[in-house]
Amino acid sequence: ERCEEDRTAYQAFVGEHYPPETLVFVDESACNQHAARWKMGWAPKGNRAYRHDFFVRGTRFSILPAISLNGVLHLDILTCSWTGDQYKDFINALLDNMNPYPQRNSVIVMDNA
Repeated sequence: ERCEEDRTAYQAFVGEHYPPETLVFVDESACNQHAARWKMGWAPKGNRAYRHDFFVRGTRFSILPAISLNGVLHLDILTCSWTGDQYKDFINALLDNMNPYPQRNSVIVMDNA
């Protein structure tokens, strides 16, 4: 992801060799209550948008979905950061929803987690 040239070459390789219906994408993300707040908002013309709120960061959620053209195949949500063992458990559980190549949902695409 850091090298634009490598990323472009990888995307071209996947696009040329794997039909879209075979691909399942896995990528972790995290959020908390504070992360959901917008820096911008809507207000009547000529008025400033504002919001009064207490600063409460809240619980941090780490989400790990597996998404295909069919939608979400598998999903885990934790209130801590993912460990290597938890990630392996996720992949093993995801494999129950996968098919042999070249069937639909048969190729896992993930970052360098």
